[in-house]
Amino acid sequence: MSDYDGSDKLILSLSHAPLPTTLLDALLDRASSECNAVLESIAEYTKKQQQQQEQSNNQTDCDEKKIESMEIEPKEQEQKLINSTVKGNIILHVLATGTPYVIKPGKSQPDYIQQWTKGERILARLVDKIGMEKFHRIPKDGETKLAGRLIDVKPSDFEFVLNHTNNNIEEGDDATGEWKDDCLMEELTWIANNILRMLIIDKRPNIGAAQIIFPLDPRFEHVKEANMLSFIQGIFQKEWSGAEGPLNGAQIEVIVVKDRQN
Repeated sequence: MSDYDGSDKLILSLSHAPLPTTLLDALLDRASSECNAVLESIAEYTKKQQQQQEQSNNQTDCDEKKIESMEIEPKEQEQKLINSTVKGNIILHVLATGTPYVIKPGKSQPDYIQQWTKGERILARLVDKIGMEKFHRIPKDGETKLAGRLIDVKPSDFEFVLNHTNNNIEEGDDATGEWKDDCLMEELTWIANNILRMLIIDKRPNIGAAQIIFPLDPRFEHVKEANMLSFIQGIFQKEWSGAEGPLNGAQIEVIVVKDRQN
């Protein structure tokens, strides 16, 4: 993401598809790295805001003394002080998609309930990499609040496991010469709409920028990275930036992660 601008942020790790272990590791490492980079950027921004506020307060104190000697109401200085106040907690939404299926379900319902789903395990790994204490601590005013959440995506709802053929994943397969994939479009559109609906229901404040981290799994390893970036960015710009809700007008950035073994 670009330099922090004072708004809430969102990082989405697309980790629901069946991925090779090395690719999943690379995906989670990149997601945690980007998250920590955003936290550092927010911390720097907050520090500058606090320094500016201190300078403004000092100037206000001097101005008030001058005003008192002139017996003038300090309304203008009061307004400056209000405008310089740092807002409450900044929110960094950390989302990960994952399947709601357990890895080894037990024989009885209690055993089944106690098992973690694949998605829960992935989110737990991501939170651990970022730092569990960063999610559990209570932030002070002006500090960042991390909000982690799992987005359940059922493989059976989409065709990316069995019915995904090479007919839809060739370079420049439409009249414009741009790469596209109908199955992936349906999959990502559903995810984008589901997340937007969740944010609206939760009445979340406006989010200024969103980062989508996409693993280049074996389905798309032959697709040019630039084409993949453009395709994914177009979907989220339409479903998020161009739609009513907390992500309206948000800056969308897509990062493609490749398998370390390739």
